Amino acid sequence: MSFQIINSSIFEELKNKEDVLFIDVREDYEYEDYNVGGTNIPMGEINAKLNMLSNHPSILFCCKSGKRSNAIGYHLNQKFPEKNIYSLEGGLESIQNLA
Repeated sequence: MSFQIINSSIFEELKNKEDVLFIDVREDYEYEDYNVGGTNIPMGEINAKLNMLSNHPSILFCCKSGKRSNAIGYHLNQKFPEKNIYSLEGGLESIQNLA
């Protein structure tokens, strides 16, 4: 399938879909300070969760600025080329700026 960097409106559509696993890759303290849902798995713990991730056809990642989620998305696209993998462009900062 593919790895796509998506804008905030597509992010809003995807994050609540039942067939999309939504993961926030920020550190625990960042997630506790501000989050928009999803499962918190810090970037450094993603490789330990590959079995869990392999069970989902579509995975949506976010972080603060988009850098960590883009890196994870690119990395996982190499491991799971059959999945749809998404990353929020500009991260959660892009959503906070809209509010």
